[in-house]
Amino acid sequence: RYSCTYTRLDLSGCNNMEAALVSLLLRWVSEVEVLDLTNCKRLTDSTLAHLVRTDVRKNSTLRRAAGSIVSRVHAISSRDMRPSSSNEDDALVGSRDLTSLSQLYLGGCTGLSEKGMSYVVQLPVLQKLVVWSTASEKALESIQHAESLVVLDLSGCMNLSDNVLYHIVYRCEHIQHLNLRSCGLISDKAISYVVKYLRSLETLVLDDCPGITDKSVKAICTASSIRALSIGSATATQQSIGLPAVVKFLSQRGGGLAALAFRNQPFVDDELAQAITEHCHSLEKLDLSGCRHVTGNRLASLSAIVNRLEHLNLSNSVVTGEALAEVVGACKSLRKLDIRNVARISTGGFRTVLKASPKTLESLNVAENGAFNDHAAAQILSSNACKILFAERQGPRLRDSSGSIGPSGQRAGRTVSRAMVPDLYTVC
Repeated sequence: RYSCTYTRLDLSGCNNMEAALVSLLLRWVSEVEVLDLTNCKRLTDSTLAHLVRTDVRKNSTLRRAAGSIVSRVHAISSRDMRPSSSNEDDALVGSRDLTSLSQLYLGGCTGLSEKGMSYVVQLPVLQKLVVWSTASEKALESIQHAESLVVLDLSGCMNLSDNVLYHIVYRCEHIQHLNLRSCGLISDKAISYVVKYLRSLETLVLDDCPGITDKSVKAICTASSIRALSIGSATATQQSIGLPAVVKFLSQRGGGLAALAFRNQPFVDDELAQAITEHCHSLEKLDLSGCRHVTGNRLASLSAIVNRLEHLNLSNSVVTGEALAEVVGACKSLRKLDIRNVARISTGGFRTVLKASPKTLESLNVAENGAFNDHAAAQILSSNACKILFAERQGPRLRDSSGSIGPSGQRAGRTVSRAMVPDLYTVC
């Protein structure tokens, strides 16, 4: 009954949300800019129809559902609030147009089809779209009509082909951030289209794309606006991308990169680490997790170029405590450090790393490290800087800066005694 100025509506995982209730919520949140419907399994094309223009008074089923909800609202209202007339009820759930909606998340919504996408692309100011992985080829091709897109996430889209991606990037030329993770059908031809038509492309994610080879890396060298590149893999298997092509890319574009990720890539070794040291002086995020061919001494040389680094991920690597301490000590702006499952860091190594960490550190992941014990935890307490801690042996649990880590805090790593838990409450 009252207007609402919320700009974000998160309905992710709400599997029992019917179209009638979604329509009411969208009518209520008249200025919504961000709508998250991730993993709403019951979401249908008819639900998405309410994103554009609809008049519920023409829909008898929706009108009855709306009237039922409104009557329940009246029932719990204070007695000085008189029930509205039927005309007022109609006005409450009348026609609307989401002209402010700029971000829409539809990942995991497997009940949608190309008809639902036809409603989505009618949104006039849509700038960010996350597409469900089972979208058909026709549904994906219709994305080309959403010409205002700036961020497009197509990760896991099994039906995305080179031809479909061509139609998208040809029409949606304003895209700056493109996620193609786990799109198994695309090839080097698709990346050539991306580089040719997306002149403002800043972020490109190509993790787990088996059809991507050195030709794609060579094509990306011509993208003058590229600032973030991710070429990772879920497992450390042999990829079709070679070291020379990546080194050449870093020599040409490394100076403008702000984020670089080579997760679990077998071609990452000391030579590539040397290339990063020589050419990438503006990095803010570096992910070398699972790159076990880079020695500790070469990682230590990264200390020369990490003055701007805010996020460093060296999980599942072979770095030693001394080498990591040298790198971390040079990161004056480091906010997040991931060193999950690093077997070569001893208890003393953890203390050395934590002692060298800057005061800007907010998040620390030391999960699955048997050497992390009371002494290392005491070092965290003395620094009084870290706000988020992952310290579980069997999978991380989040402790946020609200001051509570919950009942699971009593299991904060098998090598951390329960006597340390009350103190951990004060810092995590």
